[in-house]
Amino acid sequence: ENLPPGEKINIFDYVDYIFTGASPNAKLEVVNKGHDKFFKSLRFEVSKEKGLANGDQVEVKAVYDAVLAAESLYYIEKDQETIEVEGMDQYVASASELKESLDAFRVEGQTAINLFTKNELMNGQGAYKSKLLKTVFTGAKKRETIEKGQSANVLALIYEIDKGDETLYAALYFNNIVTSREKGILTQDLKGNVAVWGKDQLEVEKYVLEDPEPLYHIEEIKM
Repeated sequence: ENLPPGEKINIFDYVDYIFTGASPNAKLEVVNKGHDKFFKSLRFEVSKEKGLANGDQVEVKAVYDAVLAAESLYYIEKDQETIEVEGMDQYVASASELKESLDAFRVEGQTAINLFTKNELMNGQGAYKSKLLKTVFTGAKKRETIEKGQSANVLALIYEIDKGDETLYAALYFNNIVTSREKGILTQDLKGNVAVWGKDQLEVEKYVLEDPEPLYHIEEIKM
């Protein structure tokens, strides 16, 4: 009563939510699309901005200047809401999720190990013969491990390399493999990297299979 005519607004009609990363370590950015003095003065309080997983509920509250809202003839209908994280790419958590993609990883792995032997062991002059011995999946047990910046998962391919006069062993890693609703299985490290190599097969396997803390569950995938 006795108020000048104004506009009822839902602040969140002028907001975009931008999610990046992969579940359970996605990040949220609240983007203010408003351009006038009132909207530029807004700030947003978010219950959680990172370490987000699909299914998480996030509370968002817009903090605004009531006097400035009145001066702008805005009557605020809604200044807080709860959103759900959904549809994000998700880090692979178990070996069973890779069942249909293992052949593709092994093809990529063979290409990568050939490149390693060529560049690191042969100075670019051909490549030694290699044989895949073991395939091992390692997945983080808790999301806190991923939030601290450690790998969400690793697919390790252990190879035997025949140099003729001696035998070497190498572990090739694919790190942070994710599933995407649109693209299926993919990895942030498409080429794979040799994490460890040497003459002692047990030492190479120990590097892959040991987890002193332990932060990960480790599964050997049968050939």
